[in-house]
Amino acid sequence: MAPKIGKPSTSNTTSATADRPSDETRRDEVTIRRLFRSPLAVRVALAVFVSIMVVEAIILFPSYRRQEERLLEDLRRVGTQWLLAAEPSYAHSGDPGVYAAIVLRAPLVVGVTVFGTNDLVVATSGEELEVTVAAADQANWGIRTADGQRFETMWSGEESPIGLTVALRMDGSGVAADLQAFVLRILGLIVIVSAALTGATMVAMGTVVLRPLVALSNALAKGGDGDWHGRNVIYARRNDEIGDVFRATTKLLEQLGRARRDLEARVEARTAEIQEVNA
Repeated sequence: MAPKIGKPSTSNTTSATADRPSDETRRDEVTIRRLFRSPLAVRVALAVFVSIMVVEAIILFPSYRRQEERLLEDLRRVGTQWLLAAEPSYAHSGDPGVYAAIVLRAPLVVGVTVFGTNDLVVATSGEELEVTVAAADQANWGIRTADGQRFETMWSGEESPIGLTVALRMDGSGVAADLQAFVLRILGLIVIVSAALTGATMVAMGTVVLRPLVALSNALAKGGDGDWHGRNVIYARRNDEIGDVFRATTKLLEQLGRARRDLEARVEARTAEIQEVNA
C-alpha cells in the first residue's frame, strides 16, 4: 500500500506566519546599520562625544599639574635624604667642594652647586645649573628644564643641613615617563567612557527618536491607512514633542481620509447621475 501523504498542518503554517515579521514592521525597525546611517543620530552622537572629550580634556590639565607636582615633590624628598646623608662629611672636612662631590655620587643626582653669601658659588660638581637662585626661589625652589629631562631644586641656608644654599640638578626623565604614562591612562579612560556614552546615546536615539520618526515617515509616504492609529498609538500617548507630532499627524491623516472618502462619494454619485442620463 502506498503511504498516505498527510496535509500540512494549518496551525503550524499559521504559527510560522505569525512569527515572521511583516513588511510594515520591518520598515519601522531601526537596525544598527540604519542607526549609524541616520544623519540625525550621527550628529547628536558626535556632539555628545566631542562634548565629553572637551570636558575631560579641561579636567585633565589640572590633574596633570597635580600629578607633576607630586612626582617632583617625591624627587625633591629623595634629594633631601641625600643631602642629610652627606652632612657628616661636611662636618668633618668643612669643605663645600668635598660635600658637593659626595652628594654627586647619589642616584638621580647629576649636578651639585653650593652657594655662599650673596648667592656666590663656592663649590660645584657635575652638571651646571640652568636657573639662578632668584628664579628658583620664585618657583618655590623647584624647576623642570624645557626638555623635561632635568629637575633643578634648591635648599636655602635655613633648610640645608650644612647652613649654605645647596642646589641639585637631578635626573627628571623618570618624571617625564611617569607623566606620559599618566596621560595615556587618562586618555584611554576618556576614550572608553566617551565611546560608551556615545553608544548609549545612539541606542537611546534609535529607540526614543529615530524609530517614531521612521514610522511617521513611512505613514506620510503612504498617505496614512486604516491601521495607522492602531500601530502607532504607543507614540501618540507619549507626553513629549514626539507625542504631539503623532497626535497632530493622526488628526491630519483622519481629515485627509474623510476628505478622500467624501470626494470618492461625490465622484460615484456624479458618475451614477451621468449613467442615468445616458441610459
